[in-house]
Amino acid sequence: MPRIMSVENLSVRFASRSGQIEVVKDLNFDLWTGQVLGLVGESGSGKTQAFLAIMGLLARNGRAEGRALLGDVDLLQLKPRALNRMRGREIAMVFQDTAAALNPTLRIGIQMAEVLALHHAVPLPQAELAAIDMLDMVGISDPERRARCYPHELSGGMRQRVLIGMALMCRPKVLIADEATASLDATVQAQILTLFKTVCDRLGTALVLITHDLSLAASIADRMMVMYAGQAVEIATTDALFHDPRHPYTRGLLASTPAATVTRGKLYTIPGPPPRLLEGERGCRFNPRCPHRAAHCVELAPILRPVALDHQVACHFDIGGASQ
Repeated sequence: MPRIMSVENLSVRFASRSGQIEVVKDLNFDLWTGQVLGLVGESGSGKTQAFLAIMGLLARNGRAEGRALLGDVDLLQLKPRALNRMRGREIAMVFQDTAAALNPTLRIGIQMAEVLALHHAVPLPQAELAAIDMLDMVGISDPERRARCYPHELSGGMRQRVLIGMALMCRPKVLIADEATASLDATVQAQILTLFKTVCDRLGTALVLITHDLSLAASIADRMMVMYAGQAVEIATTDALFHDPRHPYTRGLLASTPAATVTRGKLYTIPGPPPRLLEGERGCRFNPRCPHRAAHCVELAPILRPVALDHQVACHFDIGGASQ
């Protein structure tokens, strides 16, 4: 498969009264055509900030370094006007809050058509017809009538489908879904995930599914990247991550995931709080909570290294074998 995107040494910092807060540190990964990458980790692990940086959507006190190559274009080096031309056309993002993402005063069809009209100078009547076709593609029944609706006239699941369709209007190479199913019930979640997989397979779009729910990501992801405190601690195929997790944090996440077959007993939790993320702190960021911690873990930060075919781990120890 052709490689679409390559992120190299991405770091994101925010200025604060306490100093520079390093919310993403030296992140490296690749995306390929039609691939689904599940990006998992607890809240505050840097998942969303990494991709807001790539999209040029950081808050004013944020600063990104490194490279985010989409083809041969480094998104982090683009001027605002050039980046605006890329967003929506080459790379798009679907957010969780459909109410905030859609304009309540415009009909659905117009909002979707404007994306195509803006990026490809398609006449609005023609773009509206394309919007109706896209509504049909994303599984909305009676698309002609729905295109004339306002956002408040649609259910939450339908609005999420509209956002997906809007993000796909220009057939982007990369689609980022940031907790895009978190507010939906389980049945609609499953429908949206199936939709993501089907559409990405059809268009060849690479999908990044950002979530804190490992089981949800595993349902469609080809590969998984686990983030902790702003760093990638494990990258592997979905099957390898679940059957042979090699990082203590990944194991903790898996152990703390509720099992449908277990109805009693206390759910496992990873002890201790996450770190403060101040720039310049040494050692492994997971070491205060790690059951395998040794003296050198406090002083030396582990690097992401291969431990098997298409399996990388950032840990000083080799804890391979089946999950406990």
